[in-house]
Amino acid sequence: MTYLFFHPMKAVITNARRTKFITQLSIPTLSLVLATIFCALFIPSIKAQNASMSSKELLHYLDSELSRAHEFADQKEERIERLKSQLIQSRDDEEQFWLKRRIASEYSTYDSDSALKYGTCALELAERLTRPDLQNDTRVDLGYTLTAMGLLSQARRQLEAVDTAYLSPRSRIDYLGQLVFYLTHEEQYKRANVTYSFPADAQVILDSICSIVTPEHPEYYYYIGYQALNEESLREHAIDLLTEHLRHSKFDAHIDAKEAWTLAQLYGWVGQEEEKKRYLALSAIADMRVANRDIASIEELASMEHAENHLDRAMTYIGYCLECAELYKNRVRALRLATLQTEISKSSQAQVARLQVITWIAYGLGLILILSLIASLLYIRKQREAVKLRNHQLADLNTELKEKLTELSQAYSQLAERTQQQAQLAEDLRVSNDKLAQSDAGKERSLGQMISISSSIIHQIDDFRRTISRKLKARQTDDVRRMVDTPELPQTIVKDFYQKIDQLVLEIFPDFVEQFNTLMEPGNEIIPKEGQLNTDLRIYALVRLGITDSVSIAEVLHCSPQTVYNKRQKVRTNSRLDRTAFVEAVKGLCRYSS
Repeated sequence: MTYLFFHPMKAVITNARRTKFITQLSIPTLSLVLATIFCALFIPSIKAQNASMSSKELLHYLDSELSRAHEFADQKEERIERLKSQLIQSRDDEEQFWLKRRIASEYSTYDSDSALKYGTCALELAERLTRPDLQNDTRVDLGYTLTAMGLLSQARRQLEAVDTAYLSPRSRIDYLGQLVFYLTHEEQYKRANVTYSFPADAQVILDSICSIVTPEHPEYYYYIGYQALNEESLREHAIDLLTEHLRHSKFDAHIDAKEAWTLAQLYGWVGQEEEKKRYLALSAIADMRVANRDIASIEELASMEHAENHLDRAMTYIGYCLECAELYKNRVRALRLATLQTEISKSSQAQVARLQVITWIAYGLGLILILSLIASLLYIRKQREAVKLRNHQLADLNTELKEKLTELSQAYSQLAERTQQQAQLAEDLRVSNDKLAQSDAGKERSLGQMISISSSIIHQIDDFRRTISRKLKARQTDDVRRMVDTPELPQTIVKDFYQKIDQLVLEIFPDFVEQFNTLMEPGNEIIPKEGQLNTDLRIYALVRLGITDSVSIAEVLHCSPQTVYNKRQKVRTNSRLDRTAFVEAVKGLCRYSS
């Protein structure tokens, strides 16, 4: 998309209305005006006479400005927000018209949707004010926005609605310029593959503009330069005129970008590609500073850098252009930029592939060179050695090697012998451990069996006692006398049975009491009589031997299951561990006792 005839809002009002409008300005408005004047006087600038800088240097400067793009966008947003704040405070329709038109002007090359929104609101206010002149100027502005967005039918309707009878000389130039803008874009959209085309009817309008425009018009030099693009006889004069005019430019306004772009195209027509690139860079710098998103210079620079195989910079530029097109919401331009980006990306990939091939070739040549050098050094060294000395050294080396091999063989034999001995010792140790484990398991099983047998005997004795009791109740005294001489015998047997259990447990597990008390909370240890166990310890001695069920333990100890349960619960309460961990810990007591 080329730079074609966009005119920012110019408030053409009578002296009376101008006085009225100025008196209505708020203090923030006056502050904005003063700030604008201050920035115009003191902001950093690049002047064309310093454009003794080469295109390469200017591109480096453009790269630095590109890194500040968000900063310039923030400045644009701040200006817009200040205008919106004034708009909120305003109550006068005419003042609101001018503020909305200024906001639309700020948005015109920044956000097309917002520019269209505020431009439409300004047009409604102009219609409410019944001001045909203001309606005309606003329709011209809307024509630019709609054309830039690619909405050509709507743009045409706005331009056709302009009442030329109410156009001032200056507004007429703006209107004609907008017609040229519309016609050139209509031609571009019809012929999407053509980057520059200028229809005949647009040329007629442009000639009429140049016939009436005066040097006082802010876009005079732009029109003269643009006309020369299509008139070969005018190019040299236009180049001299624009070059001199831009010599003192600060390149911080949209018109500076347009004029620099036009001069770049003129240099391109006369074959001075270096000058073309320089002024395209200056145009892009101006675009960057005013946060212009409907840009052309940097897109053209991306294409030139691509053609010159400067692919990194080309990708950076085209990426920025795509971002601007998306933010500006120019769908047609975004599609064309995406196509160019694809071409640049393909070139970049091809370049990477070529560099990889070159790199591998370089690696291969380097490796061949290194190997050749090593081979040469070895060959020289071998040639310098005396054959006799080499043979002698080889013989000595063989002798020494045989001795070392003999020693090594002996060492291996000794190592194998020691390994076999260690394996035998390990096997003997394993057998001993197995026997010891079997012995321990046998002792424990024997103890369990003995206890079970003893318990069975006790039950038999108890059954015997019960039988006697029944006979006595049946007054079968003769039978009782024959069966038993004394009723105290079973209790004596049970007491003797407990003593034997205690002796066997303490014999097999001499440290059982001490190790069991390590599981208890301090102060809750169980201390039995010397050489004996109490009921609590007997219960957990049976748990250690694998009898964990309370009913089975009650049968062994000849007491009730509830008694066993209560005593187990009491002991667990005084222990340091929870229930499951406590039982497992008891099972592991005296594991290595002999």
